[in-house]
Amino acid sequence: MRRFLPKLTVCLGSLLVALVLGCGGKVKDLYTAKSLKIGYTMSGKWKYLTVSEPKKVKEILDTISVEDTDNGAPGFIARDVVYFILPNDAEIKTSFVHAERLDRPQFGQIYLKDSKFYDKINEVLSKKEGSKIDVLEDNQQ
Repeated sequence: MRRFLPKLTVCLGSLLVALVLGCGGKVKDLYTAKSLKIGYTMSGKWKYLTVSEPKKVKEILDTISVEDTDNGAPGFIARDVVYFILPNDAEIKTSFVHAERLDRPQFGQIYLKDSKFYDKINEVLSKKEGSKIDVLEDNQQ
């Protein structure tokens, strides 16, 4: 049994790190994302778009200006989700509370200085769908 404890400890430690980064992550980690997976609703059904082209990802990430954060987790019902996929493949899950605030479930709120990130996400989705998309709404087809 003693021979397996060091391996078990390393495995459990690695799992804990992956869980912490994957679920919450630090706000600064958002800027290191290699891709974004954006979820939104249309007529009550979820649709997803993954943005992985480095130039496009950078263009989207450059619109994020964080003003403040807090640890509150009010548990909003979201019609959208933005996963920040980090270089180590961990994910940070966020959703818009409104145009200038993101919620990280169980990890708190991110208050943005402006609505540029929200506007950019809507722009990218609208281009994909060929009609105006608002991630805070249940869009109609």
